[in-house]
Amino acid sequence: MGPHPPTGGCTIASRVALGWHHSGQPLMAARSLSSKTGVQSTVLGGAPVVRAQPVGVMNAVHASLERLDTDYIDLYYVHGWDRITPVDEVMRTLDDLVRAGKIRHVGFSNIPGWYAGCAQTLAQWRGFEPVCALQMQYSLVERSIEPEYTDFAASFGASIVPWSPLASGLLSGKYQPGKISGGRLEAVIDAGHPAFQHVTERNWSIVSELEEIATELGRSMSQVALNWVIGRPGVLGTIIGATRIEQLDDNIGALQFELPTELRQRLDDVSQPPLTYPAWYWTDLIQSAMYGGVPVGDKPTGYFKPIHVGTRGKVPVWDVQSK
Repeated sequence: MGPHPPTGGCTIASRVALGWHHSGQPLMAARSLSSKTGVQSTVLGGAPVVRAQPVGVMNAVHASLERLDTDYIDLYYVHGWDRITPVDEVMRTLDDLVRAGKIRHVGFSNIPGWYAGCAQTLAQWRGFEPVCALQMQYSLVERSIEPEYTDFAASFGASIVPWSPLASGLLSGKYQPGKISGGRLEAVIDAGHPAFQHVTERNWSIVSELEEIATELGRSMSQVALNWVIGRPGVLGTIIGATRIEQLDDNIGALQFELPTELRQRLDDVSQPPLTYPAWYWTDLIQSAMYGGVPVGDKPTGYFKPIHVGTRGKVPVWDVQSK
């Protein structure tokens, strides 16, 4: 299944979400469709309409429903912040679509942390459908979202859904320093887009460590990189951009093993990004001074009882009337 043409005010790509069920088993839904508004504006009646504006979102949803030949979309993303449309207009429009049965859940992609917090607060106070997913660029070579979005996911019950978890193929092992030919990375490396500037000395160090760990585990580099990102706080699944069946099979293999703690730590260390302001203000060095050197923590381990619902054997059926 290839990319759909950007008709009807919406762009949809054939992508697969890869994730874990809370039980630790691969999450495979019988039917799960996601789509998003595009990033370009359209022209209606001679006036430009940004995709995040209500009429743009409405048109894009209807175009997706028609093209996918379905009655509803499970998860609908707004692709990005247009810096113009008020967040309350966006949230009300998405809530209207949920109430109309056109979409089931709401997500955002490529938005500032403050915008995500504002959207979720509006949802809580006005009874709108809450944001359940944030689709953000996240990988071993791109971890800048961690100071803001990890805590957002934990605080608001939303999931981070990484895009480009293999950094345009850099983490797949197909490229070497000085040898960038073929594949997706070559196509975008000179495009000038900040999201694809992956060829740096730091990133080659990450690739080298990833290769060593993959060899130790007897796994592909792609599998280890995907396993790492799926195991990050706030992440329940990731988007993969496989273009061939063998790539898809290999990527799914990322769910079939557990990355040992010491190896995960090695990847954490080699890929640790520089700590910038104000994130460094939230480290123990500064926070301990705020509390006068007195050890302070959140709820103790075991305070929150984990919930894992499962069945053993045959599912019981109760005869309510006989009771």
